[in-house]
Amino acid sequence: MVDQKENEEKDEMLRNDDVLNALAALREEQNDTTEQNFTVALLNAQLIAPVNFTEEPTVSEEGELEMPAGAEIKLITFQTEDDETVFPAFTDMDAFGAQPIESEEKVYPWVMTIEDYLPFVQGEEGEQAQIAGIALNPFTNGMPITRDNLAYLATLIKNYDNQEIQITAADEIAPTALKYELIGLADDHHEAIDHMYLLRLNGQEGSAYLLVVDGPDRTKIQELQPQFEQIFKANAGQEGAAFNLAMKEDLADQLTDFQTLYDRDIQ
Repeated sequence: MVDQKENEEKDEMLRNDDVLNALAALREEQNDTTEQNFTVALLNAQLIAPVNFTEEPTVSEEGELEMPAGAEIKLITFQTEDDETVFPAFTDMDAFGAQPIESEEKVYPWVMTIEDYLPFVQGEEGEQAQIAGIALNPFTNGMPITRDNLAYLATLIKNYDNQEIQITAADEIAPTALKYELIGLADDHHEAIDHMYLLRLNGQEGSAYLLVVDGPDRTKIQELQPQFEQIFKANAGQEGAAFNLAMKEDLADQLTDFQTLYDRDIQ
């Protein structure tokens, strides 16, 4: 029998609050920062796709779906009001179950990343050419992700895989006022922030600040994003106010060479 606590933990892992918070910020104010934060959240997301299987899957002792040898996954598609074909994708099981999904066969939730979707939408011939993109949370707070959007995300993934995106220290270029204000905000919210790193994210398309934060509750950190944005707008100087907000747990193995800007234990 599958442990209910384990199921609850898995559901919690697939909530994708980072995507929802970044999407809310983007809708409130669309700018370079909110667009970049939504992009980063999408690239890190584990989305839920409705699928059919050519053969009935089994459930392991850990509660995971397992496909029989030779079985295939069939991604379910939706038709939009403009008669375009899209793949629906959901941030969590609540969004997945908000409405019944019409299908002649049994529908299963299947976890996929943006990178997993790319082979199904890239190409100018056959079935791939018929797919207009992804409909994120089509039953609730939906957001279209077009073929052009996916092509851009594919480029980012390729650049990252080729080591063309680098993380570097920002100590020498970050204005003192920017660092001072960020430390002050972290100190004011020390119950939510344990550590903070101020770095630079450098790629072929340019560079931006990378603010990496560690704390016991990701949601509380995400709620501080509007205040982070105000600080960068007012104090970033000639390097520009664009920044990406990331969690330390997602980048831990890439931070060993960098010093913290803020450490609650030594402030």
